[in-house]
Amino acid sequence: MHPILFRVGATPIYTYTVLIYLGAVLGLVAAMWAGQRRGIPPQRVMDAALWMAAPALVGGRIGHILPEWANYAAHPQLALGVGQGGFAFQGVLLGGALGGAIYARRSGVSLAALSDLAALGLPLGQACGWLGALMHGANYGVVSYADWAWELPDVYGVVMPRFPTQAVAAVGFLGIGAVLLALWRRRAAPGLLFPVYLLLMGLLLVPLECTRGDPGWHWGVWRAAQVLLALEAGLGLVLLVVARHHAKDG
Repeated sequence: MHPILFRVGATPIYTYTVLIYLGAVLGLVAAMWAGQRRGIPPQRVMDAALWMAAPALVGGRIGHILPEWANYAAHPQLALGVGQGGFAFQGVLLGGALGGAIYARRSGVSLAALSDLAALGLPLGQACGWLGALMHGANYGVVSYADWAWELPDVYGVVMPRFPTQAVAAVGFLGIGAVLLALWRRRAAPGLLFPVYLLLMGLLLVPLECTRGDPGWHWGVWRAAQVLLALEAGLGLVLLVVARHHAKDG
């Protein structure tokens, strides 16, 4: 597609990177907007985001490197080369959650409220990230000769008719964002949105992982991401039951 957006001199600026940063900004703006309407000042949301940023980036990078350790062990200098992407979202989510929990404990801001704001912002960021993957050829779909297949490149630039995995994921996350926004507008109980987000993300991505044609880390017949997503969806379901129980008791 268009892996390089433009160049500054001889330095390429990658579309994937720009869209990831754009997604982060849009997600933060959405969280700040929603927080202000629930009595959380934008500065508090920004502070929480800063606490979450470093562990999220470190977790995402570690999650990307571990499955590819054989390659990085031979060229360890590449571990710091993040200009073309190279973050595993599951690591980003885990690291960000840890940073958010620490900030909530130190600041006294409700962790349930922060998690709801994160749930409103994350789908926007993920939609942009999947569009970036589409432009870059990352996370590409399996080759298919069905009528609905798209002519798409893989990360090596090889164009074939493929299942449009990245496009489906991007649209799916926009749909998840719309559902969560509707719940937020209806004044869902505090702490409810994040479990719904985890559940819906699993329902979207666990089957969609079966359409991916790129190599991945496998646990038996399953891609590792599918197992982690299924566990997250299960956790979301448990947290959803707990949140509803607390809402009834309140």
